[in-house]
Amino acid sequence: MPIGCHCRAIPASTKISMVYFGLMQSMIISSYILSFVVAFLPDSTVYFSNGNRTTWTNNNQSLPRTTEFTDGSLARFILFKTETGTNGSFGFGFGFYCNCPYVGYCDLSIMFVDMLNGEVDFKGLPQVVWTANWNRRVGENATLKYNQGGNLCLIDEHGNEVWSSYPSGKSNVVGMSIDESGNMMLFNESSQPVWESSQYPTDTLLMGQIIMANRHLTSRTLSLHDRQSLFNLSLNSRAIVALLAGDEPTRYLTIAPAGANDLFSNRTTTEFRYLQFVRFIKGGMCFYYQTGALKEPLFLNAVNSSSNSTTVQFLRLDTDGGLRIYGWNPGEQWRSIYFWPNKSDECWIPLRCGRYGVCKWGTCGCPIEPDGKDYFTLKDYQHPHHGCREITLPLTFQGASTDYEMVHFGNLSYFNTFFAKASKPQLYTEERCKQACFENTTCKAAFFVSKEIDNEGSCYMYSEMLSLMGNPHVSGYYLSSYLKVTSLKFKVNVSSPGQEKTNFHSYSWGKTPLAVYSFLITVIVLVALCFVLWKKINCACEQRKHLKSLISGSLIRFSYSEMSFATAKFSTRLGTGGFGVVYKGVLKDGIMVAVKRLENTGQGGIEEFLAEVNTLGNRHHINLVKLIGFCVEKSHRILVYEYMSKGSLDKWIFHGNSSFYLDWKTRKKIVLDIAKGLAYIHGDCRQRIAHLDVKPQNILLDDGFNAKISDFGLSKLINRDESEVVTRMRGTLGYLAPEWQHARITVKADIYSFGIVVLEVVTGRMILDYSQPDSDVCLLKLLKKKRVENRLMDIIELEKEDVEQHFEEVNAMILLGLWCVNEDHTSRPSMNYVVKLLEQDKIPAFDCDFTNSI
Repeated sequence: MPIGCHCRAIPASTKISMVYFGLMQSMIISSYILSFVVAFLPDSTVYFSNGNRTTWTNNNQSLPRTTEFTDGSLARFILFKTETGTNGSFGFGFGFYCNCPYVGYCDLSIMFVDMLNGEVDFKGLPQVVWTANWNRRVGENATLKYNQGGNLCLIDEHGNEVWSSYPSGKSNVVGMSIDESGNMMLFNESSQPVWESSQYPTDTLLMGQIIMANRHLTSRTLSLHDRQSLFNLSLNSRAIVALLAGDEPTRYLTIAPAGANDLFSNRTTTEFRYLQFVRFIKGGMCFYYQTGALKEPLFLNAVNSSSNSTTVQFLRLDTDGGLRIYGWNPGEQWRSIYFWPNKSDECWIPLRCGRYGVCKWGTCGCPIEPDGKDYFTLKDYQHPHHGCREITLPLTFQGASTDYEMVHFGNLSYFNTFFAKASKPQLYTEERCKQACFENTTCKAAFFVSKEIDNEGSCYMYSEMLSLMGNPHVSGYYLSSYLKVTSLKFKVNVSSPGQEKTNFHSYSWGKTPLAVYSFLITVIVLVALCFVLWKKINCACEQRKHLKSLISGSLIRFSYSEMSFATAKFSTRLGTGGFGVVYKGVLKDGIMVAVKRLENTGQGGIEEFLAEVNTLGNRHHINLVKLIGFCVEKSHRILVYEYMSKGSLDKWIFHGNSSFYLDWKTRKKIVLDIAKGLAYIHGDCRQRIAHLDVKPQNILLDDGFNAKISDFGLSKLINRDESEVVTRMRGTLGYLAPEWQHARITVKADIYSFGIVVLEVVTGRMILDYSQPDSDVCLLKLLKKKRVENRLMDIIELEKEDVEQHFEEVNAMILLGLWCVNEDHTSRPSMNYVVKLLEQDKIPAFDCDFTNSI
């Protein structure tokens, strides 16, 4: 008897006993976890007396309380405070934080971490809210020491002092602690603080924290090699101001509450008023002004009520110069809920798109000359906001010399182009502005602003280039931008006619027949080549006509040069898909794409290319990968798809790394998404489509783990009036339905492959795993054996908590997969029916008898 499902209800008594067993086991495990966590997380307070430790070294021996996060970073906690609320719990930890890109480089930091079941959630990335040594990172074996003078010192691994607290009233210090608001303090015998981290903010303000007139926020450095931050924020007498640091600090942001101007305009001549401090509160800021009479603080309400529902918030001066409020809720990621300067989009932020990057409607690209010539390219195609670099030729040519030219880039502007005080005097025309920058060796760009073209206006010159703005939202002005770019000039030594002679050898008459024969042979070869070339051109024209008849008008046609530029000459390979190699690319508008380049240009490859275009070019569904465009130029055949950031499903289910673990809820959603995509192509289209290569490698995931089916190169169209088609065998071993041996295929072949994928998703095992013992290589045979032994749960990948909570659904999902791989294709369920089952809140219980399975 083939594998099949004979569905019958599971007795209620069996369900109750299973639930009771799961609850009891959950209680035992939970109590064990809680007892373990209490011993694992450090206390929130440390006393320096009574022989307690006063030295903490950045290694696992000294600080065994280490948490490794999914991005590769790690935290070693010295102090830890847990805060439990009605919506969930979180914690603040003080200790060493080592960020993933900078392995071996750590900060002494205060970190916000998400909590799960009483322990640090390693899947939630920590937020560093205070750092002692932001401009001088330390490595493994750096040490934090408390000395008897009441001072806390950070010593790097080479023995050099990097940071010190220098508290007031040093001799009275008896301990240190961290509270539920994230403030770390040194305290005296009366438990009064003598030094607090909140009094020395770095780049972040927590809820309730203040910034005084004599303090400032400083953005973090962009790289390890930078010692100087680009941006800082402080208070002047009236408002918050943010500056671009440098020899000539440039203001780019001013923040003041409504009513501040009235406060200063209504004062008497003898009354002195100034901004004393600003407190960050949930959803905004309170400005406290020193005046002659006691007044209520002025409140700046930044966040509307709908966005202000987050449990925890903080205010941060980011590395791009933006001042943002971030919000967090339990179980969610941190997200930006407000930013300054808030002028409809983030393009007004000075470094929003990196150096020389152009920000337009919130997306990043590079400057392009109005005629279309490219002088710049993205530094990192995966991260367009990292900026652009100039395209230059290497100085390896003999006689090459470096020179510069001013190139016009249209109506781009800079973040302070419209600040009158920043303009250069006496440069009232566009040509004089451009020439002045060209002659100034430190000038990198010039911007000219006038009310009308050819009128006098203002000139702005810059020696420091950050991000530019495309089509800035300032009406009534004429804008013109010039960037200084490198040009290479070559000195060519041309000899005089008398110095170099050309010798012509004349043929003798005796050699004339040989010359004639050579000429005739050459003509024959040329004619043959022309004929072959004509055949190729004619064939290519026919293919283009056929392609044009298939392609939807919504697809974009790209040139090969555009594809080469978008992929940095096909440098970043994502993988192999069907009939070609897939590369990562970024279009000129900043949209990230996946670019599939046809490797097989033979007839089979062309057929697969046309099948892909014919299938995806005219059909759109949320669970099918979107085809954006194509390139057909000479022998090049290229397809451009939407970029799926999480990659293919196989990476997430066939692994040995816990950072790629998918919980049951996510797995069930992925299976449902695949089913919806197949249901659409099987029945909801004008023609039914058999994909014929359904496997985890062809299921792609986006940021939200939404699954989409890709790679239709082997697909086959089946007319509505046809029940089956005859075709050559195609697909992947292990996923091929039994009916392939007869070469008569229906859409039920996809359902068989889908069933295999379902079993792989639940078990985390490949259908054919040759690393296993011979008896366990085939997953189907292994499932049969475990089913007979009533031990199906032994081979599933889910964690115990998931199994206990969703035991019945997990079991039902396995049986659904087995139903789909029935040897008799007429007994397999339709995809529409599978979708209905999976869309229920809880998958109905199945029971299957497959003792005579294949």
